[in-house]
Amino acid sequence: MVRISYFNNADCRRQGENSLSILLVENQVDLQVDVEHRSDYRRKLGKALVGDWEYNRFVNSKILFTRDRTIYQWYSEIQGENRQTDTIQPKAGTRDTNTQLVNLGCGLAGTLAKAEKWCYVKNDLDYSFIYILYAVQDLARIEVFQSQQIPNKKPIHQALENNPDFFQVVFTDLLDQPKDHPTVVKTLTLLNDYLVERTQVLFQPILQFLQSENRACTATDLYHHFGSRSVGGVVMGCEWMVREGLLQRVGMPLQLMPNSPDKVEEIAYFYDFLEEDCF
Repeated sequence: MVRISYFNNADCRRQGENSLSILLVENQVDLQVDVEHRSDYRRKLGKALVGDWEYNRFVNSKILFTRDRTIYQWYSEIQGENRQTDTIQPKAGTRDTNTQLVNLGCGLAGTLAKAEKWCYVKNDLDYSFIYILYAVQDLARIEVFQSQQIPNKKPIHQALENNPDFFQVVFTDLLDQPKDHPTVVKTLTLLNDYLVERTQVLFQPILQFLQSENRACTATDLYHHFGSRSVGGVVMGCEWMVREGLLQRVGMPLQLMPNSPDKVEEIAYFYDFLEEDCF
């Protein structure tokens, strides 16, 4: 199926919808046509982080026809530079890269916890293997970002080029051999070691925030601080760092309602950093 975006200055939206998606067929070719107002798509593109699905879709697309010269300008600003170097530009990409890395790190921490649960607790190696593949996908994107490149639709292929020794073992070799208990345990160990080595880099924004606050920050504090930057599952990243001894987990008293007679405890995290710690 071929996906096409059609930009229109007229308001073609249905009630309650920001865009219209239609499935068409032309000359026995299936087409998914997304009809969007150009200003809506421009705003959506402006919010996309480097390496996001929407960002990659634009970078890898091409103009079929337009009378709108500003769309060519979009391509020259975003697509042209990235196609010339296929690397992240330091000025524009550093913030996006840090945000993407902490997103991936938090998600990866949760995915690894699932893979370990299905292996060690549930003793279901097949289901553990599924979560391992999810984790390898995130690890590949991390590897590509750390190589100052932009992940495309096939980040594992990029990661195999950048770090073949590691990804050959946790991906290619894993697929080609029986998924028995020693193999799954070995792979989980390698994935954990990879994350441990990069903990400070992946979770740097979280550690910087906790260091600047110099207090126990609740889960609500963390979500309020990072929410606008779409940091998903920040608590999963904190739980990982608690597990590794980098953070301390405590309970903070919370009154759920103004008239509640009793208080409950909300999860909070404290970074007991040293003065020489710096980023």
